[in-house]
Amino acid sequence: MSEATRRVMIAVRLKAVDPAASTALSTLRRTMPGEAPVSLGRYDLWELEMSPGTDTMDRVRSLIASYTDIVNPNKQSWMKLGHPDSVPGEDRSQTRVWLVVKDHDDSRSENWSRILRASRFGVRRVQCGVLWRLGYPPGTAREVAEENAMAVALTRSRRVGLLANPVSQEAKLYDEASS
Repeated sequence: MSEATRRVMIAVRLKAVDPAASTALSTLRRTMPGEAPVSLGRYDLWELEMSPGTDTMDRVRSLIASYTDIVNPNKQSWMKLGHPDSVPGEDRSQTRVWLVVKDHDDSRSENWSRILRASRFGVRRVQCGVLWRLGYPPGTAREVAEENAMAVALTRSRRVGLLANPVSQEAKLYDEASS
């Protein structure tokens, strides 16, 4: 990414209870009770590499309003990511860990990149993924929460891991510095 290019990350979540997150949490509690979080949230992650301009967020807002496949305002809400602790409505007493899962071969990102490059919004590249928020009991050490998050993330067998298939996906802790 060039110096003039700006990357904007947005997270999109359902307004209602997310069935994928509910099912995953239930499964993790049953199969990995020692490492399972007490809460789990799921967001579609959109990384938009934008061409230079002072109106970057205005362009992002217009883009989102124009493509209901990205955010359907009837059932989803979105937020710009900076630091994930800024997520509204989350239990701040928990030790929260954020995990990004992306596909190795990502035709969805390639297709959206092609579509949005042809638009008027100045998008150069799109990268799609899933952002998981794992909440651990208050007082859990950050290192322990991160170890548990990675343990439940990578699928190694039918009873170990769940959120990412290491054969076709990459899972890593969300790093504020890389956002």
